[in-house]
Amino acid sequence: MAEKTNQTHKNAMELLVADEINKQIQRYPENLSKYMNRIELATFALNRLPPLYASSEEGLARQKVRGRGEFQKQITEAVRQSFAAVQRDL
Repeated sequence: MAEKTNQTHKNAMELLVADEINKQIQRYPENLSKYMNRIELATFALNRLPPLYASSEEGLARQKVRGRGEFQKQITEAVRQSFAAVQRDL
């Protein structure tokens, strides 16, 4: 029988991508940015990046540090590409 736990898992890359979306969306005029779907932006970017799962808050913090250190350039580029793709679909 499977052991019951209160643990969960989180993908730190989702948080890093959301932060980058918030940073980049500020470059767009409000009349354009309000029509951009953040879920679509994040999904596009996340499909181009490796997951960084953690099962505790401590692990999540470590994965975020790792993500910023190892993948920040890729995160920035993936989010930039997601804006371009979503704008084409507006």
